[in-house]
Amino acid sequence: MVDAPASAPVPRSSGLPGMAAVVVIVLAAALSVWAVQRRHPTLPLGRPAPALCDPVAGVDLAALRGRPVLVEFFASWCPPCARIAAPAVAAVAEAHAGDGLTLIGVALERPETRADLPPFLARHHIDWPVSILPLGFDDPALAPWRVRSIPALFLVAPDGTIAAEDLIGSSVEESRDRIERALAALSPTGHASPGTGLQAKPPASPAASSATSPDSSPPDGRTR
Repeated sequence: MVDAPASAPVPRSSGLPGMAAVVVIVLAAALSVWAVQRRHPTLPLGRPAPALCDPVAGVDLAALRGRPVLVEFFASWCPPCARIAAPAVAAVAEAHAGDGLTLIGVALERPETRADLPPFLARHHIDWPVSILPLGFDDPALAPWRVRSIPALFLVAPDGTIAAEDLIGSSVEESRDRIERALAALSPTGHASPGTGLQAKPPASPAASSATSPDSSPPDGRTR
């Protein structure tokens, strides 16, 4: 995990030998970047997911009600996002193509890293909508999700509630297993329920749609 940057105290002169001082500084810098464990509060499972709407990017979580949605917070400058999260999410998206599973990306890209995002998306085959937070961890849109480290991945149930979080593990395989188990826990009603399979209904045929609903227009966001 990569944490939100935090101010660190300026080290005082302690008389340590030069090499030891260098080691201390390097270790402190490494710990400021890599999260040893999740330290941010988690979102309560079963509660409504926070709003996530970006018309420019074609992102509107509320419009995706009725489908399971994976919401991934990442950045092009985040090593575990590239090494673990992106391959795991892409594999799950491919495995569930046609299942009704929808994906939304949220990239924490300040102006100085914005140019690195398109190559990152292309390299990891991310072709679903991606909203960009130009203020990074300081962006107000991030606060309701309580994200303090990335990558962070949430599963939103078809009824709009948080079904699972903390879905990224220490490897691609572990992460994919966590995601698959979370998807398998979704019941036909859209709530998390152990022991059931992914029951999200695929988009209905035009005939079925006209017979069951006066509005058959698809919601925003791309479904894999």
